Amino acid sequence: MSFTPSAPLASGATFTATASGAIAVSGAVMSPYSRSFTTAGPTACPCTLSDSSATPAIVDSGDTSAVSLGVKFTPSVTSYAVGVRFYKSAANTGTHTVSIWSSAGARLGTATVTGESASGWQTAKFGQPVQLTSGQQYTASYSTPSGHYSVSGGFFAAPWSNGILGAPANAGTYRYGGDAFPTGTYNAANYWVDPIVQPGSAPDTSAPVVQSRSPIAGATSVAVGVAPTAVFSEDITTSSLTMTLKTSAGAAVAASTAYDSASRTATLRPNADLARGTTYTVTVAASDLAGNAMAPVSSSFTTAQPSPQPGVCPTSPVPSPASASTRARRTSASTPVRCGAPPAPVLPRAPSPGSPAPVGRPWRSPAPSQ
Repeated sequence: MSFTPSAPLASGATFTATASGAIAVSGAVMSPYSRSFTTAGPTACPCTLSDSSATPAIVDSGDTSAVSLGVKFTPSVTSYAVGVRFYKSAANTGTHTVSIWSSAGARLGTATVTGESASGWQTAKFGQPVQLTSGQQYTASYSTPSGHYSVSGGFFAAPWSNGILGAPANAGTYRYGGDAFPTGTYNAANYWVDPIVQPGSAPDTSAPVVQSRSPIAGATSVAVGVAPTAVFSEDITTSSLTMTLKTSAGAAVAASTAYDSASRTATLRPNADLARGTTYTVTVAASDLAGNAMAPVSSSFTTAQPSPQPGVCPTSPVPSPASASTRARRTSASTPVRCGAPPAPVLPRAPSPGSPAPVGRPWRSPAPSQ
């Protein structure tokens, strides 16, 4: 006799099956019989393709070339990669870099391995977890400058799965030359690279950054009625926003601050026009919705210089009827005159009786008045 549940049983739960009421050919009725069992619990995560107790068939390949080694994998649920691990031999030395790549070869996350042991499994975590989409294929890789990688030939002759992670046939990949997207395959090999994955959505661990600002840093001739703005890389909490404006002497400018979530833009509006020809510094800081706080960032700008008096040219030299020596002294003077007004003509003085006329400049008497 068999009993088939109409739906899969819950994982990690205890069930009791009871049989009763059966009648023997002789007419005897059986006593009730019960048996209990527990289903397997959910796969513990962080999840990997290989168990931590697994070891490669060949710990040291003997290959001494710089190479990147990888494994293709596909998560069966929405998840995120927190890092990558790999198995190394004692001769696999130097700085190792791990990465997660899209199927098209875009690097989605990277980290440098620190605190390595002499051999065995080595792990590096990403600063920001990499979000993974269910059913999409990715590649986890590590690069070694010294070769001597671990390998098991024929390991991926058929598809492989472990919990929420799966790998296709010929999942192991390589690429000689350094840190790059590995695409080559050989002998269905497993190069003992493993993504470290958690189910669910990746937590936000990165602080916001200012993507753009107005006025731009170092701007000059800025209008005195300016309202500085800053655009963030992600949404922030309004209560965490601080935005200040100070002169080069450190005097704070009275102003109000507003934040528009749709455009992720913070705006500071001074209570009055700024002074002309003055340098100001805007400082911005905020935290994102996950509570990640950014370090304050600052930029400076200078307002436009004062406008000249209407109709007056402030540096026009003004000649005046005077002696040659006086005119020479006044030529360097800067006396305001009306813009566009031509200077008064300077007529030569009549020579004294008996004096010769100036060389090259004949003297003419004024025309008689009519």
